[in-house]
Amino acid sequence: MKACIASLRRKLPGGASSKPSLILALPLLLGLSGGCVMAAVGAGAALTTQEFMDNATLAFLKEDPEVVWRVTRETIERRSLDEVQVDEEAHTLRANIEGATVTAQVQRFDASQTRLAISAKKWGLYDADQANTIITLIKRNLER
Repeated sequence: MKACIASLRRKLPGGASSKPSLILALPLLLGLSGGCVMAAVGAGAALTTQEFMDNATLAFLKEDPEVVWRVTRETIERRSLDEVQVDEEAHTLRANIEGATVTAQVQRFDASQTRLAISAKKWGLYDADQANTIITLIKRNLER
C-alpha cells in the first residue's frame, strides 16, 4: 500500500493538496492497478475520523453536552440549505453550509466541560475561519 501511495504522490502534479492538481490527477489514478486504487480508497476511509480531529476547531464549554448538542444541531440546521445528516447517538452531524461540508461533534470532555469540534471543508481544503464563525454562532445561541 505504501508503494501505491508513493506512486500516486509522484504522479500528482503540484502535490495532492490543491483542487486543480486533484482534477488533473484523475486520469493518472485510472492508470494505477486495481489493487493500488482500492488500497488508496481504503486508506482514506480509515482516516476520516482522525482527519476530522486533526482539522477541527475546538471549543470547550461549561454547558451540559445535551444542551450544547441541541443548540449545535438547531444552529446548523438553520444555516444549512440541504438536509443535515445526524447521528444522535454519537452526537455528530454533517451539513452543507455556504458550499462547505461542515461536520460537528459534541462530547463530554470532563466533569465540568463539553468539547465542541467543528470542521468546515470547501474545495478539498479546511476553512478554520468558517469553523470559527459557526462556533461563535453556537456560543451566542447558548447565551440566549
